[in-house]
Amino acid sequence: MSSQKAEWKKVAFIEGYGNSNSKRNYSFIDKTADISGKYNYRLKQIDIDGEYKYTESVEVDLGIPNKFDVAQNYPNPFNPITTIAYSIPERSKVQIIIYNILGQLVKNYLIKNNCRENTN
Repeated sequence: MSSQKAEWKKVAFIEGYGNSNSKRNYSFIDKTADISGKYNYRLKQIDIDGEYKYTESVEVDLGIPNKFDVAQNYPNPFNPITTIAYSIPERSKVQIIIYNILGQLVKNYLIKNNCRENTN
């Protein structure tokens, strides 16, 4: 959900256990979330007859990175596109230099006015 406007997007569907009188526990890991930041989640409960209702939203705060971190690129190996997630403790310029297995320069990225976390 954005802070400007309540825009929700579906991030997953978890199959329910069906009609039950006993308590059930469900869990979900959002692998699309960045390394840090605040996220709002809500559940959509769909009844057998197709009627549904939403729960109150829950905010999850992953905090601010306090160190430099570069995650493993994916997919790996890649051809011709890959994703590299990173986090830095404060706004700054970021330079990402990619070399091939022979040590030859493949690409040099300079990202100006970067936020604390990003995916490129």
